Amino acid sequence: MKTKIGFPGLLKFSLLALLLFPCFALASDLSNKLNAARDSAVYLGNQIDELDKKVGDSLKEEKSRLSSTSELLQLREKHLNDQNTVLLKQMTGPGGYAAQYSSFKAKLDSFDAKCADYKSRCDRTFTEQSDVDACNQEKEQLDEESKPLHGESARLIDLKLKLKREKTELDDAFTMLNKQRSDLSSLSEKWGEKQKKYNAEKNELAVAYKQALEKLKQLSSQYAECIGGLPAQTNDKEIKRRCGDVNFGDIRKNILKWQNMRTGS
Repeated sequence: MKTKIGFPGLLKFSLLALLLFPCFALASDLSNKLNAARDSAVYLGNQIDELDKKVGDSLKEEKSRLSSTSELLQLREKHLNDQNTVLLKQMTGPGGYAAQYSSFKAKLDSFDAKCADYKSRCDRTFTEQSDVDACNQEKEQLDEESKPLHGESARLIDLKLKLKREKTELDDAFTMLNKQRSDLSSLSEKWGEKQKKYNAEKNELAVAYKQALEKLKQLSSQYAECIGGLPAQTNDKEIKRRCGDVNFGDIRKNILKWQNMRTGS
């Protein structure tokens, strides 16, 4: 008697395959999406880190240099203002050049008046020797009186030239300071433009990164449903076989971490 192959058995196998293959297909689809979401999140996170290292750190260093330069210029301005205050006192303050010159001018005017008086009386021909002797004696007195005036005049001329030279140097220093401030302002403006571009690029990456994390969290929660039906001691290889082949290790730990992570506001 021949044994026939029963169609009911074959039909049963076919129905079982139809039930199982869609499950495998769904698991494969989920794991592929999960792998893609994880890869995208890792890539975008790396892009942000790379942008921070290449651009962000450079901008921080540049800002630090600009701030240091600004502080130095402020100190320089204070020093120049202090010098200017001292110079103004030496020029116009009590006991300064202007006061000294005014005092000297009063003595010079008094001396000129004596000279004018002497000339009015002695600049002529005398008949008496006593008158000649008197005028000569007065002239000698005026000559002696003029010596300290000549010395004071020379000193005031030197002082005036010195103050004028210091004023010129100080004006040049202020001109240089203003140029350095203008250069700093230009550099700060360029830094601001670079910072603005960096912020825009980072914000764009951050938005994409947040979306990738949200997707990863969503898919991890779905994958966790499958893991939840497996024994706690199930290893990664069996998890991949039962729930879908993912491209990372410590599956249970990572899935738990991702499904519970905060993705920001």
